[in-house]
Amino acid sequence: MYEPPPEISASIAISSVDVVGQEVRNRCVAIGITNIRVIKRILRFAKMIQPVLEDYEPDVLKIAITSITLFSWSHDQPEQAPPLGFLRSKTADSLGWLPKDDLPPEEAAWTSLLEAYGYTWTDDLDLVLMDGVCAGYFDPERVKNAAQRVHERVVATKADGSFEDAWRRYHDSFDNNQDEVLDEIRQSFLKNVKYIVSG
Repeated sequence: MYEPPPEISASIAISSVDVVGQEVRNRCVAIGITNIRVIKRILRFAKMIQPVLEDYEPDVLKIAITSITLFSWSHDQPEQAPPLGFLRSKTADSLGWLPKDDLPPEEAAWTSLLEAYGYTWTDDLDLVLMDGVCAGYFDPERVKNAAQRVHERVVATKADGSFEDAWRRYHDSFDNNQDEVLDEIRQSFLKNVKYIVSG
C-alpha cells in the first residue's frame, strides 16, 4: 500500500499556518509520521495544550509539542514507534549506564531515532503529557506545575547565555566600549540574578 512521505501527509492533515500548526507539522516530518489520522490527533492535543502554557516562555510550548508528537505516535502506532514504557523509563538518571553498542538492537535503534529527533530524556512534564495523551485530555494543574520547572530551566539557560554574551563581547573586543559592555553585564545580571548559576 502506498504511503505518502511525511511532508505530504503533514500538509494534508494540517491546513493551519499558525504557530502550533507549523510546529506540529515540523515535528511530525522530523520523526517521520505518515498517518494522517495520527497527525490530526497530535494537532488536536497541541491546540488543547496551547492555552494551558500561554503564560510560560514560548519554548515551553515547543518542548511540549515535541513530546506530545512522540507520545501520540507511540500510543497510536506502537508497531512503528518506540513503546511508551521505553520512553517512560528514559529518565535523566537512567542515561549513560549502557553504551549504545551494549543495548539490545531494537533499543539502540530507538535511542538513535530519539537522538536525531532531539528527545534526550523524559522529565516530569513529559510524564504528565504522556498521561494526558493516554487519557485523551490534560490535567491543567498538573501540566502547569510541571511546566513551571521547564519554564525556569528555559529562562535560566537564556539568562546564563545573555550574561556570557555580554562578557564575551567585552573580553573578545579591542573596541573602547568598556562602559557600554559593563552596563550591559550589570543589566543582564540584575534582570537574571536568580537564574544565573555560579560555576
